[in-house]
Amino acid sequence: MRFKLAGVVVPMVTPFREDETLDEEALRRSCDRLVGSGVDGLFPVGSTGEFYALRDCERRRVLQVVVEQCAGRVPVFAGASGISTGSAAEFAREAEELGADAVVVLTPFYINPTQDELYDHFRSIAEATGLPVLPYNNPTRTAVNLAPETVARLAEIRNVVGIKDSSGNLAQTSEYIAATPGVFAVFQGQDSIIAASLSMGVVGAVPATANVAPDVVVGLYRAFLAGNMEACKEAQRKLAVLRKALQLGTFPVVFKEAMAMVGFPVGPARRPCAPLDDVRRRQLRRMLEGIGLLEVRPESVSASMA
Repeated sequence: MRFKLAGVVVPMVTPFREDETLDEEALRRSCDRLVGSGVDGLFPVGSTGEFYALRDCERRRVLQVVVEQCAGRVPVFAGASGISTGSAAEFAREAEELGADAVVVLTPFYINPTQDELYDHFRSIAEATGLPVLPYNNPTRTAVNLAPETVARLAEIRNVVGIKDSSGNLAQTSEYIAATPGVFAVFQGQDSIIAASLSMGVVGAVPATANVAPDVVVGLYRAFLAGNMEACKEAQRKLAVLRKALQLGTFPVVFKEAMAMVGFPVGPARRPCAPLDDVRRRQLRRMLEGIGLLEVRPESVSASMA
């Protein structure tokens, strides 16, 4: 593996035009913005990237554009998730052909496989590609949880090199770390507990909030490495507000609306996800103002005093 598994890997949003067609120019600008902010990797066509709403040809095109625009500046972690083992393996092979550096594979969703079936799923995907493979655990979305014992078994496979854990369960994150000594890389996927997870031994984070505030997330990680815990805690406080803002709309609508507010529009989420109404949009703006991502408008001050 020619890159280090550590740091801030951004699960990128997929930009669309108002008619919901892929906006390749905005995608290229997003790559440049994130790389320029100092992130350590890009992760297209994941959950934040609405992989579930993309046609196969669109998934391939998004990955192709990101690999081209990134041009080796940081590694590209391609989403390669599918309900069936065969479909996920095919996505992994395509990612390798298109020049990705690694693949991130969500547990199967809709079905409820056993731990042995999950092991076989990821083993087969790893055998289908020469790329590093990172299983992705997100039981809130899939209703499937990767047990620490299963992750320990997977870590014995040569090219299963790490895991993205979005369970939000710090105890389980700790068990993943304990069960996989050596170079296996545990990444935190829940933005609100990055600082705590780093102190426990995760190697980095895969934070969706970095689409909105990449400087804050990179600052948190660098502050931790430098031992500046006050700066680390302040950055974590800001990210917690951004995560709380998700309650205002359907994922990932809020992130896309916030990106437009901070000056980087990426269009709507694909339907059935609807844009925020005016009331929630004002609430979102006040939250962004409260953590310093936007200048405070006079009307926001009046609203907060009412």
